[in-house]
Amino acid sequence: MTQAFESFLADIAREQEIGTILCLGIDLGDPAPLLAQPARHVALALPAPLIPAPLRQRAEAEKRLSLHPVLAGPEAGQQRLTLYNFTALSSARPPADTLRALFPNLKPSRQIDVETQPLDRIRAALPATKGGADVLIVDLRGEEQAITAALQAMAPGDRFAHLILRAGQKALYEGAQPLTALATQLSGAGYGIAGRNLDDPDIPCVHFRLDPRALRLAELEAALAQRDKDLAAAAEAHKALEGEREQERSGRKAAEARVSELKAALAQKDKDLAAAAEAHKALEGEREQERAGRKAAEARVSELKAALAQKDTDLAAAAEAHKALEGEREQERAGRKAAEARVNELKAALAERDGALKQATTRLAEAEAGMAALEQELARSSQRQRAIEDEMTRAEAQIDVLRDLLNLTAAPREAAR
Repeated sequence: MTQAFESFLADIAREQEIGTILCLGIDLGDPAPLLAQPARHVALALPAPLIPAPLRQRAEAEKRLSLHPVLAGPEAGQQRLTLYNFTALSSARPPADTLRALFPNLKPSRQIDVETQPLDRIRAALPATKGGADVLIVDLRGEEQAITAALQAMAPGDRFAHLILRAGQKALYEGAQPLTALATQLSGAGYGIAGRNLDDPDIPCVHFRLDPRALRLAELEAALAQRDKDLAAAAEAHKALEGEREQERSGRKAAEARVSELKAALAQKDKDLAAAAEAHKALEGEREQERAGRKAAEARVSELKAALAQKDTDLAAAAEAHKALEGEREQERAGRKAAEARVNELKAALAERDGALKQATTRLAEAEAGMAALEQELARSSQRQRAIEDEMTRAEAQIDVLRDLLNLTAAPREAAR
């Protein structure tokens, strides 16, 4: 808690009774100066990991003090908070070059994930207080625009009566707004500047007061701006209507001309209808002839259909016969191929037989020649046999003569003995 915040709270307390003080920040320090203020209730909203144990114990012991372990932001969720070696400059947004120029030794020490909640939800969780002006203290680096936008979105009767805001004269974080832009946005919500503290000229502290007259003026200005828009829209609509009327007048003239054309065309159409009636009568005669011709044609068509049906039947029978003939031809071709194969086999066998016959003829001729030679040799052998037999006959005759001689010779000798 800075002396600037304490000074502004003291000024508010001298003017009116304070209901609830809501502080949004990261490192709010000792709550004793806040509790010293004559406020009915004091609420501190800061990330849970950064709430020291003594502060938790103080909140449990002090009924006027409540803790809300969240980081105020544009919406509910989770964000990564970067803590720097200068704790008061810690933020969920990356530092801009302007901040690095002011604090060249700025270095991140650690990062933590924290829960975030929008302003309307944090306020809804506060205990109800009766009477007194509510005060909002904002000491959030980089999230100031989310708070001012939330105030502007609130109904006029729900807005905080006082806002003590500490923000950079220039945008110190990526996506943040400078103090002048924040003041303009707050002016639109009915807040006017009630005091400034420039102890730190780069990051001053400003007290904004909700001025009913300024709020009314802002509402009137918004209504006037809306009225100007409505008038401009009405002028455009009037211009468009005039254009439509001009088109309507031009269309009316064209329509009148078209009516005249249609009347002339209608008269001509009557003439055409009379001629068409005569033509229709002649056409009816032609149609009667056409109907008679159509009946004859239909009869002829029936005959042709019957003939065609018979032809289809004949074609189907012919197709079946053709199919059977094709089957027979296929069998015939198969038989012919088999016969040709058999003929070729027989030709081959006949050729082999002719070769064998030629060989047999040659051997027969050789055998006949051998037989003739054998017969000649047999004839010569027969002659020799007969000669031998004759010779043996003569020899036997000689032997018989000799035997007889021997017998004759042997007989005297036997007798002499």
